[in-house]
Amino acid sequence: MRALVNPTEKAWELRKQKVRRGNDDISLLCVNFAGTLQEVDIRKRTDMPIDKATGTYPYRFKIDNKILDTAERAKIGLTPFDFSSEAVIMKELAKKHNFDTTYVAFRLAGEKNLLKLPDYDRPLIFQSKGCNLHDWTETGGCTYCYVDAVSNSPTLENSVWLTVRNILDTAEELKYNPAIRDNRELHRIRHSGGETTTELDFTLELLYGIEKRGLETILVQFDTNLSTGKFIDEMMAKNEYQRDLLQQIASFGNKIFVYGAFKGTTDENIMFNTQAKLTVDDQIYSFGKLVDAGLDVYPCIYNPDWNALPNFLDKLDENFNNASTRLRIDGLKWEYGPAQCRLKEMAKQENVDFEKMLNKYKLLEEENYNKSEEIMRERLDAINLTYKEFDRTRHKISKFD
Repeated sequence: MRALVNPTEKAWELRKQKVRRGNDDISLLCVNFAGTLQEVDIRKRTDMPIDKATGTYPYRFKIDNKILDTAERAKIGLTPFDFSSEAVIMKELAKKHNFDTTYVAFRLAGEKNLLKLPDYDRPLIFQSKGCNLHDWTETGGCTYCYVDAVSNSPTLENSVWLTVRNILDTAEELKYNPAIRDNRELHRIRHSGGETTTELDFTLELLYGIEKRGLETILVQFDTNLSTGKFIDEMMAKNEYQRDLLQQIASFGNKIFVYGAFKGTTDENIMFNTQAKLTVDDQIYSFGKLVDAGLDVYPCIYNPDWNALPNFLDKLDENFNNASTRLRIDGLKWEYGPAQCRLKEMAKQENVDFEKMLNKYKLLEEENYNKSEEIMRERLDAINLTYKEFDRTRHKISKFD
C-alpha cells in the first residue's frame, strides 16, 4: 500500500512554493494550461482566454451547464431552454453532472429575472498550482481528480505567477468586450486549485481589488477540499495569516461564497478516495472554521460510502444548522484525461488490467451515488423539501452555540 499524504504538512510545502509577497502586491503560482494534459479536456468544452500581461493561458471561461446555453443546445438540435419556470430550471440543475452554483450566484446577486440566469453560468476560473492531498507523482491525489499531476504539483513547469491585477484585467476585458465573451456577461470569478485555503490572503486581495475597481456585479467563488483547518490555525498562530482573515473575507457578504468538498463519509472512505491521512473529524473541523467565520458555504460530497451516509449526516447536523439540508452528492466523470492517466499508472504498478480497474471504480461510484441520492431524497422529504430542487441560499449553515 502506498504511503498516505499528510495534508497539513503538504499545505505548508505548498504555501512556501506558491505564494510570493512583494512590497505592494501578492503573486500566486497558477497553472498555465497550455501544454498540459488538462488542456485537452478544457479545449473540448470551453474557452481558454489569454492573460495578455504574461502571454500565458491560465484561465477557463467555462460554461457550467451547457443544457441552459442556447448555442450549445443548437449544436445537438435543441431549441432554446425555457426559462419561464423556476421549477423546470431547478429540476435540470439537480441532474448528476449539473451545477447549482450558477443558481447560487444568481440568487446571491439579488437577481430575479430568470432570463438572466445564463449570464451567471460562465465563470472566469483560475487554478492555483499544487494540491495538499497529492504526493505530486503520476498516481497521487484523489483517484478521480480531473487535474493532471503537473498541475497538482507546485513546480514551475506549466506555471505562471499571477497577481490580482492580472486576473482583474482579464475579467474587465471579458466583462466589457462582447466579442470575446459571446455576448455573455461575466458575474463570477472562481478561485480553484490546488487548495485555495493555502492562499486565503490572495483571496482577500482579490475581493478588495474587485471593490476598488467598482466591479460590483462580480462575485467570487472559492473551492476547498476541507482539509486545512489545522493548517489555518498554525498560519494564524505564526502570524502568517491575520487572526481575523476569514472574518475579513466573510465581511464581503454576498460577494463571496465557498464550495466545500467532503471526500467521504468514513475515515476509510476518505482515505480510499484521496490517498491522504484525512478523517471525517478533520473535514468537519475545517468546515466549521469557515462556517464559524460567517462564510456562506455550500457543501458537496464525492463518492460517499452510502452505508455510512446517515451517520455522517447526523454528525453534521449535531454541529451545524442546515448542514445536511444544503449538502449535495456530486457525481464523477471518469472520462477526463488526468483521471484515466492516473488509473492507468496505478493499474500498471499493481499489475492489473486498466479496463477492469476503471470499471471497478465506475461501478463503485455509481452505486454510492445512486444509493446516496435515495437517502438524501428521503431525508429531505421528511422536512418537506425536494432534494436538489430548492434554493440553497435560503438555508444558510450556522454553528450551534
